[in-house]
Amino acid sequence: MPLTISCPGCQKPLAITDALLGKMVRCPACKTTFQAGQEVPVAEAAIQPPPPFSPPVKEEVDDEASDQEERRRKTLAPPPSPRKPVKPFSFKAQVVKDPRKVFKGVIKCRVTDEGLWVKGPTLQELVPIGSEVFYQSGSHFCVPIKGREVELAVSEILLIGERLALDLCAYLSGEGDAPVRKDYLISPVLFATAVLPLGIPIVSLGGAIWAGLGFGLCGLNVTIIRRESWSTSLRLLLSLLTTAVGYGILFAAFWLARPANR
Repeated sequence: MPLTISCPGCQKPLAITDALLGKMVRCPACKTTFQAGQEVPVAEAAIQPPPPFSPPVKEEVDDEASDQEERRRKTLAPPPSPRKPVKPFSFKAQVVKDPRKVFKGVIKCRVTDEGLWVKGPTLQELVPIGSEVFYQSGSHFCVPIKGREVELAVSEILLIGERLALDLCAYLSGEGDAPVRKDYLISPVLFATAVLPLGIPIVSLGGAIWAGLGFGLCGLNVTIIRRESWSTSLRLLLSLLTTAVGYGILFAAFWLARPANR
C-alpha cells in the first residue's frame, strides 16, 4: 500500500511503498538523504474540505467595566478651576440696532454674577451666562434678548471699549471670567492729553467756531487713546500732535487778526 512521507529538508510530500519503510531514501527534489518512517497512507492524506465559514463573533462589551473605567477617568481628571468672584459694575452703551426698537439711545448695562443686565428707560432684561453673544468690531457686540439680536457699543469715554466688548462676550458665553472695571480704565495721562483741546474755546473767549474746533479735536483724541492696538507712546504722540495743531490754528488766527502797526 503506498504511503506518504514528508522530506525533512524541503517538506515536500513523497509517496513510497511498504518495502522502503525504515530504509534510507533520497528526496528527488532537494537530494536530502533520510530514513523513511511510518507515515499516513496516501488515501488518508487526501485534502480535507475546509471547515464551513462562520462569521466572527463580536465580543460583548462589558458595560459594567466600561462604567468603572469612565468613573476612574473622571476621578483622575483635574477639577475645573473655580471662577473668580464677580465684582458688579455698570457702564454706558449705545444701542446700535434693536429690531423691535425697545431699547434706544444710550442705556445702562450692569455686569453681575448672573450675566449682563441691559436697562432701558422703562424695563430691563438679563442676558444670562451661556448665551450666544457675538463680537462685532471695535466696541460693538450683539446680545440675544427675547429672541432677537440687539447690537450694543460701549460708549463710556473712560473705558477701553474694544477690550471690554471682547472680554464681555467671552464671559457671557461661559468661556472666561467676569470683567473688572479697573482693568479697562484709560490711563489718566492719556485722558488728560485727550481733553487739552477743550481749552481752545476758553482761550479764544468763546465763539462757535472755536468751540467746534476744541470739542472736535477732543473727540478725535479720545478715539485715538482708546485704540489699544496702538502703543501708549504712539497714542500719546498723536494726541499731543492734534492738540498742537488746534492751538496752532488758534494762535495763527490771533496773529492774523492783530491790528496793523501805524
